[in-house]
Amino acid sequence: MNRKTDCARPKRHKMALLTFLGLLVPVHIIPPAFHAWLPQHQLLALTLSVAIMVGLMSYFITPLMTRVAARWLYR
Repeated sequence: MNRKTDCARPKRHKMALLTFLGLLVPVHIIPPAFHAWLPQHQLLALTLSVAIMVGLMSYFITPLMTRVAARWLYR
């Protein structure tokens, strides 16, 4: 077996809670900022907001939160 697949996976409800908590702040800050910056281009503002939030969640927020909550997450 591969060592990368041997580790236990966290429970889905715990990951869902971390995802929810990780999205709370970006959802309240990023879209309003883009809508204020691009008031005439709502679709562009929404697209940029979602793209930035996905990147933040994938590369910064989720890895940080899983490290911080590792003891609880993998219990």
